[in-house]
Amino acid sequence: MRCLTFLIACFFYQECFSQPTNWQHLDLERDHVFGISTDRAYKELLNGRKENEVIVAVIDVGVVDFDHEDLKAIAWTNREEIPGNGIDDDRNGYIDDINGWNFSGSEPATASVASMTISQKAFYDSLSYTVIPEIYRAGYQSYRNMLKDYQRQQQLAKEMVGKLTDFQEKLDTLLLHLHKDNPGIDDFQNYQAEGKEKGTRDIMIHALQTTPDFTTFKNKELMAPLKYFKNQLIDRFQQEDGVRPDIPTFYRNVDLVNRWLEYSGVIEPYVSHGTHIAGIIGATRNNRTGIDGVANDVKIMSLRVITDGEGWGKALASAITYAANNGAKVINLSINLHFMSNPHRKELDEAIQQAMEKNVLIIHAAGNDGQSIERVGHPYSGAWIQVGASGPTDDTALCAAFSNYGGSAVDVFAPGVNIYSTMLGARYEAHSGTSMAAPMVAGLAALIMEYCPGLSALQVKDIIMTTVTKRDALKDKCASGGVINAFNALQLALKTDKKK
Repeated sequence: MRCLTFLIACFFYQECFSQPTNWQHLDLERDHVFGISTDRAYKELLNGRKENEVIVAVIDVGVVDFDHEDLKAIAWTNREEIPGNGIDDDRNGYIDDINGWNFSGSEPATASVASMTISQKAFYDSLSYTVIPEIYRAGYQSYRNMLKDYQRQQQLAKEMVGKLTDFQEKLDTLLLHLHKDNPGIDDFQNYQAEGKEKGTRDIMIHALQTTPDFTTFKNKELMAPLKYFKNQLIDRFQQEDGVRPDIPTFYRNVDLVNRWLEYSGVIEPYVSHGTHIAGIIGATRNNRTGIDGVANDVKIMSLRVITDGEGWGKALASAITYAANNGAKVINLSINLHFMSNPHRKELDEAIQQAMEKNVLIIHAAGNDGQSIERVGHPYSGAWIQVGASGPTDDTALCAAFSNYGGSAVDVFAPGVNIYSTMLGARYEAHSGTSMAAPMVAGLAALIMEYCPGLSALQVKDIIMTTVTKRDALKDKCASGGVINAFNALQLALKTDKKK
């Protein structure tokens, strides 16, 4: 239900704000849209200046699709690791960590959870009935984590088969009433549906707005994913002695899940989450494709975590440590940290503190509960920025209705309403949330570091906060009282860096 509520809110904002897809980069004075003046900064301040590459770690519940046309050029590559040789070449504890690591299952993000789980099942299951020898304990825990992920994926496949089959049956009934095999959007709009038919009709109206025709929709968006998830159950989850090599892994095909999220909201949109965030930060600029990110010379390090289960806090701590140890200067955390219920708070605190001591700036989304988080307070002092979400209009709606806020708990606001960005499967979509606002700040931080490499993480934070565009609507909502402004921030940063 929470997921469905989120989707309804997203669609509401998409209807209410008919802004350009790049509204977040526009200038309030010149364009009359409350963006962060990114385009103006490039044109007036950065033209002709040489930038330095900055690594930004995206620690997220979703994967980053580096096959996406707008993200291929910004993938961080571990040059000390030889791809696919099964050896930890750089001896950092992670085998073949080429673009990052999947800490949700202690394995590379490109590996198949099913194949790894099945291949180790017999051995590690046998250890469950004994005191596990020290030499096997780390491997056993890794296996148990993978098993949870495997079971989660298996359950997802079952749910998707059920949901898709149910929708197919409802759609077939509706087609009988329409007396058409290939109806158009007008046919669905003109049909007076009642009861359960109304939901099916509304889904089709929404789907046909972005799909060429009904036949294409049925073949590509209904029957193909239904076949895929059935194959998952038959060829993958019921096979004990291995996995057919031609069955694609869950990580590479979750775009099928996400496309169905558009139509029915049957599951959470977590899998494309990291891809959407990566695009906001650094999608290739000026390539006449898709969108422009905030920063023009970033490399995205993809680190995946799952924020449920007993060990997630420890996994997150490991991801933060990995980012800091492998050159990231900015970390984006568009996730709920569940501070109060985290059994590994100590490890997490230590990892965050050590990262900040290594001059890493951490950006965290404030959350989407639409309430004050003053009682929770600001989680960390130092190189940490807590971000609320703003909209495109300079009025009382500047603070997005869904955004958390707090005069001392939130630092700044940034565009987070109807933000168009990259998605799995070579797609683009607009989504709303503080998850979208945080990477706007992460992108700005990286942009400042690109052109002002002499500034520390704390200096960058101070510049971002002191150069916001202040508004009365936000004066009690965050410590800075305003929305980030790239033009103002870079003006001050360039002056400050020049003085050093």
